[in-house]
Amino acid sequence: MAPSNKSLTSKDIFDLYKGWYEEKFDDEYTPHGFIGNELSAIKKVVEGEGLYKTLCGLYVGLRDSERQIKATYIMKGHWNYLPNVERPDLYYLVLTKGTPDDKLAWRRLMHVENKWFPTADDAITQNELIMRLENSLNDKTKLANSPPKKKTASKKRTDTTK
Repeated sequence: MAPSNKSLTSKDIFDLYKGWYEEKFDDEYTPHGFIGNELSAIKKVVEGEGLYKTLCGLYVGLRDSERQIKATYIMKGHWNYLPNVERPDLYYLVLTKGTPDDKLAWRRLMHVENKWFPTADDAITQNELIMRLENSLNDKTKLANSPPKKKTASKKRTDTTK
């Protein structure tokens, strides 16, 4: 569905942040000082909080900022940006690839998950919303990650019956 902990390094996460930064500000991202400091800060948060919480934190921190901020700034105050959700992997996909319908379903899911006294109907609704989001976002990630189809040349068979 989404990248696993083993498939993304701190450099990969940094490159994602760099792309988001350049897309938002139309300006090339230059690390603050030595790039190793930013990679180290990202790695510490990933090890402590998890991959998807870190990705969500970087994305939301950059999205909500009006000024050009560096990744180390977000990582040093990471507790301000990390989501408090049960499924950070799903939240990351909703943030980055979700349609307005997906975002609406996510918001409904948050209302159901955050009820103080959930009922049995709420648990059913929660499971249905999770399944709906997983199916929708799984289809989008499969389309985005699928390689282009190659045309195969068909071989003409020679007639050996003569």
